[in-house]
Formats: sequence, structure tokens, C-alpha cells
Amino acid sequence: MASVDQTSREQRQENMGSDETALQERRRIQKIVRVGDERSIPELINTLCQYLKTGSSQNARGIEPAAIAAIKGLATLVDPTPSQVKEYKTILAEKKLTAEQVVRAALNVGNNRVQGAAAEALGVIGSYASRDELIEREQFDKNASVRARCKMALRRIERRFKPTSGNSSFSAAVKTAYMSPDMDVIKEWDDDNEAEINVSLADEDQLGVAARSQRVRITGHNDPRMESQRTAFQDGLDYLVVSTVCGTASEKYFNAVMKMNGQRLASATLTKPFQFVQGSLGVFEGNLILLQTIPNSFVTIQTIRQAIESIAQSGDQIENELTGGQDTQ
Repeated sequence: MASVDQTSREQRQENMGSDETALQERRRIQKIVRVGDERSIPELINTLCQYLKTGSSQNARGIEPAAIAAIKGLATLVDPTPSQVKEYKTILAEKKLTAEQVVRAALNVGNNRVQGAAAEALGVIGSYASRDELIEREQFDKNASVRARCKMALRRIERRFKPTSGNSSFSAAVKTAYMSPDMDVIKEWDDDNEAEINVSLADEDQLGVAARSQRVRITGHNDPRMESQRTAFQDGLDYLVVSTVCGTASEKYFNAVMKMNGQRLASATLTKPFQFVQGSLGVFEGNLILLQTIPNSFVTIQTIRQAIESIAQSGDQIENELTGGQDTQ
């Protein structure tokens, strides 16, 4: 009996060790993604391919957390613009594959968690080539969560490729930037050049921590908050404005806001181009607003997504400092 107990204990310890190794690898992949370097895409693809090569073996469990993190990373870093799609060498096939093709393979052969992550990623980077497999999963998969995520992915693909009357490439970049698993669309970018999204700020490694989110607004060059800067510069430059509400414009926040603005508008920052409003708090329609501007000539999927994530994180931190954690969104 003692030997049986000892064997069970050793197995539990072995499983705990393998679980910790799996979590460490996931954190390593997440750290790579946070850096935001597109040159890490091949490593993310390779991580996912390693999982796909294991099939249904026991080894798949140890690779799964990193594989899911890699899928989410591909949704963040891959530029799905048709002219920017690249092919990569993989261990899955002799010929090169795109990130979309590898994620599609995960949708077909992964377990429910991997399939759900793959469906969400295809909503961000997938093309019409992914529709058939998403439709099949949405209709026939046994798991309700997988079906729901496939349905959402199909909607996102349709929205991304929906024609607009304005600059189609510009609009496509904006739409693709916020089609991310941690971003929920409240208002779709359309002919009025405005979108509103809810950004999830929850840390996957923080168990038991209440999920936080920050609402972010994206507006085109007609944003009335830019009028003072237009008058001052008289150069006709057009901007994409990414902003969030950090609290009400109350007198009780005056000293704190002045201190924050003083820190953010140090003389060194004023020498940088396009920094005249970056990171400072302003007042608009009775609210304290944090905003970031991107000149239209610099607008890409990556610059928009980085601005959204930066504004959401900073806005949440400032809101916590001002309000003591009371949500104003």
C-alpha cells in the first residue's frame, strides 16, 4: 500500500513539475509577444507547429499553454493585409505556409481550448479562405464555446472586408487593428470615421483577480478635440485620434492632473515630432481625456493596435490614481 501511495505522490509531483514548465514556456511566449516585434512571428509559428506535431499524445498537454499564447500572439503581430501576407518555413509541410494556414490547422486538429483560440485569431488575421472551415466548425462542432467563437470569427471577417466609401486601405487597417481577442467592439468603424471598443486588461497569470477593462475611442481627422492643435499648427495634417476617459473634470482632481501633465510634458518630450498632445490629460465634454494622435501617413495596423493598448493601460492606471479604483467607464 505504501508503494502505491509513493507512486501516486511521485506522479503528482511529476505532473506539478510539468505544469510549471508549461506555464513558464507560456510566459516566455507572452513576453515575446509584448515586445511587439514582427520578427518573432516565425518562432510563434514554430511553437504552434510543435503542438500540432504532437497530435493527441500526452506531450501535447505540456505544449498547449504556449501554443495558445502563440496563437494569440499571431493575432496580434501578423499583418493580414493581402499585400503584406508572408509565407514561412514550418515543420508541418515541405512547402512554406502562411500564419493563417497554420492557425487554420490548429482549428481543425487542436483540442477545444486550442480551437477556440484559433477561431478568435482567424477573426483577426483570417481571410475568406478560412470561411469554409469556420462555417463547418460553427455548425457541427460538439463544443458550444468553439461554435460561438467560430460564429464571432465569421462576423469579424465579414466586417473587416466590408466595403467602405472612404479610403478602403485606411479603414481596413483600423478595423483589423481592433479585431483582437481582448477587444470587444462597441461601435464599428464606418463612414463616420469613429469606432469605440472595450479593451480587456486582465492578466492571465493573475488568478482570482477581477477582470478590468477600459473603453477606448478611435476617431478620424474630424475629431473636435484636435481643433486647437489645427489652429496652432496651420499645416493641414490629418490625424487618427485614440482616446479614453480617465475621470470626470472635477476640481478635486485639479492638483493631481496638473502634476501628471507636468511629468508628461517635460521639456525633453517637446522636441519629438507629433508629441504636442501625447500623454497629457485634457478636458472634453466634462471628462478628463487621455489621447494619442497618429498622423495618417503613419497609420498601420501595428501603430493603431499599439496606440489602443497603450492608451487603455495608461488610462486605467490614471483612472485608478484619480478615483481610487472607481470605474468611470
